[in-house]
Amino acid sequence: MHKFFTEELDDVFAYIRGDDHKHLSRVLRLKEQDEILINDLKGQDYLGRIETIDKNETKVELREKVPESNESSLKVTLFQGLPKAGQGRIRDRVSDARRLCARRQEAPR
Repeated sequence: MHKFFTEELDDVFAYIRGDDHKHLSRVLRLKEQDEILINDLKGQDYLGRIETIDKNETKVELREKVPESNESSLKVTLFQGLPKAGQGRIRDRVSDARRLCARRQEAPR
C-alpha cells in the first residue's frame, strides 16, 4: 500500500498537493476509491480512501487510525570519538547518525 505524508488534514479528510499529488495521479496512476496510507508528519498513520483527484489536489477520506506505525520505539544514543581527518568526517558521522535515527549524540569526555 502506498504511503503519503501531509500536514493538511482534519478529522475527516486529508489533502495531498504538489509533487506528491502529481506522483500519485500521474506516475502511480491511482484512482478514486483506492486505499492509501496517510502520515500526518507527527508519527500517526491513517488508512484512507481516495475521494477525488482534481487537477491540483487529491482529497482522501480518513477511515481509521493505524494503531502501530513503522516508527521505531527504540531510543538510540551514539557515542563517538573524534576522527583524525578533521571536520568533514565529523559532519559525515553526524549525517550518518541522523539517518539511523539517533536521538542524542555525545562526544567522549
